[in-house]
Amino acid sequence: MQWLLLILSLPTRNGTVRQRAWRALKGVGAAPLRDGVYLMPCATEHRVPLDAVALQVTGGGGVAHLVTAQTEGDAPYQALFDRGREYAKLLADCRDLRNALPGTSPAEALKRTRKLRSAFESIAAIDFFPGAARHQVEGTLTEVEAACARLQAPDEPRFAAGAIKPLRSADFRGRTWATRCRPWVDRLASAWLIRRFIDPDARFLWLAHPADCPSEALGFDFDGATFSHVGHRVTFEVLAASFELDQGAFARVGQLVHFLDVAVRRRRKRRAWSACWPGCATPLPMTIDCWISPAPCSTVCWPVSAQTGAPLDRISPDRCANSAAGMCASPALAPVPQAFMSAR
Repeated sequence: MQWLLLILSLPTRNGTVRQRAWRALKGVGAAPLRDGVYLMPCATEHRVPLDAVALQVTGGGGVAHLVTAQTEGDAPYQALFDRGREYAKLLADCRDLRNALPGTSPAEALKRTRKLRSAFESIAAIDFFPGAARHQVEGTLTEVEAACARLQAPDEPRFAAGAIKPLRSADFRGRTWATRCRPWVDRLASAWLIRRFIDPDARFLWLAHPADCPSEALGFDFDGATFSHVGHRVTFEVLAASFELDQGAFARVGQLVHFLDVAVRRRRKRRAWSACWPGCATPLPMTIDCWISPAPCSTVCWPVSAQTGAPLDRISPDRCANSAAGMCASPALAPVPQAFMSAR
């Protein structure tokens, strides 16, 4: 195996250069072979920071040589890069947080989890010969992050293993579909897909808790629902695959929904979203039936009552806030408004 050797003679009167060189070498994971000699696996991404340290030392009045060495027995040298002690401390911190989660506020849990993830990535970046310790910490940290996510949003579905069976949309016509209230992008997109391409006569229930789902309703996007996350797919993708709607434009929409539901939600807190039809003159609250109708409706806040502002328990044209104004009399379908993902 080839190695990079950085041989330094540091200036005795320039403490700043010595400190900077030491910190830089520690930061990139260089192993001290002996006083003034540092070792790293031979790779371009390792040569660059060592060159920078050598340049800094020579500029400060010292001497630096960067050479390549070939060894036959690599085990003694690889042992110099053992990160077991760092991983052991991080593993203990992960377990401490996991045990403390029941009594920890969601904000504090999120803060501590992010700190642990950052620490793990810092260690992993200089772990040139990963082993069992790294995999153990990564697995434990993933479990802690999942538990923290459930603390943030207890009803969010978890990805479950399983196969997606092909289904016929004709067998799912005129049904009641139920999901959690305060919808995020996966539930909104799934409702649109259901009404637009699977069940044109669908009625929707917005549940305060998944346990409130009626036995006759088809649940989606919560644990135990008829349609929810499977494998790496979010509910929209599962519905599309189940009814053979996962090709072409459907696949591209699915990728967008997946990113917004999984990646974006990890980076930001939930917030209200709004959608507007072009040419809207009178802002009126409306339900999802208005959203998929051709009427030039207004800002959307799902699901609320125009009279009381309270969450609606079902979505249908007769409950629509705009039906009284004659703006949502037709249940005809229309494409999603172009601005439906604009944040308010």
